[in-house]
Amino acid sequence: MTLTIGPAQLRYLRLRAQGLAAPVSDLKQTLARALSLQAQDYNAAVLGVRARSCGLVDEDVREALIGGELCWTWLMRGTLHLVNMADLPWLLPLFGPQFIRLTARRYRELGLDEDTRRRATALLRQFLADGPQTRAALKDMLAAEGLPVEGQACPHLLRHAALEGALVCVPLRSSRPEYRLLDDRAMDGWPGCDAAAAILARRFLRAFGPARAADLARWSGLPMRLARAGLDALADEVTAVNAAGQEAVIARDQLPWLDDEPRHSLYLLPAFDALLLSHVDRDLVLPAEVSRAIHPGGGIIRPSLLVDGVVRGRWQLKRSRRSMTVIVTPFVPIPRGRTPQLEAEVADLGRFLGRDAVLKLEEVAA
Repeated sequence: MTLTIGPAQLRYLRLRAQGLAAPVSDLKQTLARALSLQAQDYNAAVLGVRARSCGLVDEDVREALIGGELCWTWLMRGTLHLVNMADLPWLLPLFGPQFIRLTARRYRELGLDEDTRRRATALLRQFLADGPQTRAALKDMLAAEGLPVEGQACPHLLRHAALEGALVCVPLRSSRPEYRLLDDRAMDGWPGCDAAAAILARRFLRAFGPARAADLARWSGLPMRLARAGLDALADEVTAVNAAGQEAVIARDQLPWLDDEPRHSLYLLPAFDALLLSHVDRDLVLPAEVSRAIHPGGGIIRPSLLVDGVVRGRWQLKRSRRSMTVIVTPFVPIPRGRTPQLEAEVADLGRFLGRDAVLKLEEVAA
């Protein structure tokens, strides 16, 4: 008989898997449990670390990236992510070739044939041998060598070099990426495609389970056949469940979590949060009637107020030199008894960013 997991319990399991319901103070452990955090918006990714940790501050993330413990590069879905550097040797060879192939048409449109890309990557290795550089500086250097750099050509050459394992991003002076050479030794230990797909499936399930192959394919951007193969390789490690009406699997070592009593929770999740990008069916977390307010299209995922695992509002930061206002717009009335949780989240946001934070709770959105 298949184990049945109801909606509330399923939401709790995923909150715990992501580290939201059980935060830790170790940065690398936080990233290991989440597997990755989307980082097209660096500041949003850093706030994703805050939501999943305790006691850390934003500068801890920057220092870990500069020190090489964390990595900021293009991976899942061909977009920028934060991951542990220790995971790069199996992640990058799995995703790099995939998204180089999927970008072939865009390369042709930009006039970036294979020889041009190869030459650009070789030059970027030379330019970065003496230390990190800004995009503007690298653009000028590539242009001086006769490479096409106008429009989106330069960003695509940088992304291509990263997918080839030549460089990574680093936030040296601001939240805008600069680029540095990736030490070849950081890429030692490629286990092969099949083994890497199984590792990815295992880590995804631990971070986002219960889940299905379709969820893994959607979140990763990998072909469905590879997602299925990865999960199939875990047959001895998983248990089939009926998760809120859908067939899914859960890692067996997470089955004891089913004995937990789901607790009342409230989180301020950042833009592009992994929890809202990880499953094909988002209705469990993001109700259809408010979906457009958080996911208006164009790849945008706005910051959200999560109450008991369900999006119940949106929020934004208004910063001044020494303080900031956290403006929360609920979609439904927030019960008075939950206000202290919201105030605690706002206070922790201020602590993490090193500023005094003030809550401004607006009227329920129409």
